[in-house]
Amino acid sequence: MQSGIHVALCYSVGKFRKLSLRGRLIAWAIPSVVLVGLGAFVFAWFAERAVIRQDDELWRSRVARGRDLLIRHEHDITQSVKEYTFWNGMVTFVSDAPDKAFEKENLGPWMLDSFEIDFFVVLDVHSRVVYASDPTGFFGLGETYEALPLLKLAAERPAKSFLVSVGDTPVWLSGGTIHSTMAGRYAPPGAGTLLLGRVITSTYLERLSERAGLRMELRPLNASVADSARPRVNAGPQEQSWKRRPESRTPRSFFSRTRL
Repeated sequence: MQSGIHVALCYSVGKFRKLSLRGRLIAWAIPSVVLVGLGAFVFAWFAERAVIRQDDELWRSRVARGRDLLIRHEHDITQSVKEYTFWNGMVTFVSDAPDKAFEKENLGPWMLDSFEIDFFVVLDVHSRVVYASDPTGFFGLGETYEALPLLKLAAERPAKSFLVSVGDTPVWLSGGTIHSTMAGRYAPPGAGTLLLGRVITSTYLERLSERAGLRMELRPLNASVADSARPRVNAGPQEQSWKRRPESRTPRSFFSRTRL
C-alpha cells in the first residue's frame, strides 16, 4: 500500500510534468528566490552584527588606549598646561600695563607669587641684567652674563633650558623672551632674555633618573663647551660659581624638563 507522501509526490511530479517549460521555470524560480533572499537576509544580519561587534571592540580598545596614555602622560600634560598658562599670563600682564610692569618691581613679585618660580631676571641685548627679582641676590643689576643666549620667541614658551649651578645651588635656567612684533605687545628693555629659575632637589634628579633609565647628576662646571655638548652620566656637582664660569653650561631640551 502506497503511503500518502508517495501519492502526493507522484501527483506533484505528474502535475509538474504537465506544465509547459515556462511554467516549470516559474515553479522552480519562486522557491529558489525565496530561499536565496532568506539566506542573504540571514547572512547580512550576521555580517552586520559582526561589524558592529568589531566596531565596539575597536572603540573600547581606543578608549582604553587613550585613557592609558592620558594616565601615563598626565603629569607632562598638566605641566605643559601650567607652563603655557605661565608664559601666556606673563605676556598678558606686561601687555596690559607695559609702563607699570617693571615699576617698583611689579612684575617680579607677581611672577613669584603667581607661578611659584624661584627668581626672575631680564637681560638686555648685551647680556646685562636690567631687572632682577632674586631673593638670593645672585643676579646684580648691570652685571653681564655673556654665555646666556638671547632668544627671540613668538610669545609664550622658552626654547632652551640649562642645568647649571649658582654657587653650590643647582637650578634650572630657562631662556625665553616676551618680545613680540605683534601690535599691543611689549618688549622688555633691550628686547632682552627672560630667565626663570627653579631649584632642583636630589629627589627631582632621582625621579628623573628613574624615568630616563639613567643616573642623572649635575654636570661639572669646569667641563669644556665641546664636552658639555655630549651626554654624560654620573657626573658629580661641583661647588663653583656659574656666574664666574658662564661658558660651562649644559644644554637641555625644554620639553624634556618636567617637574616631578
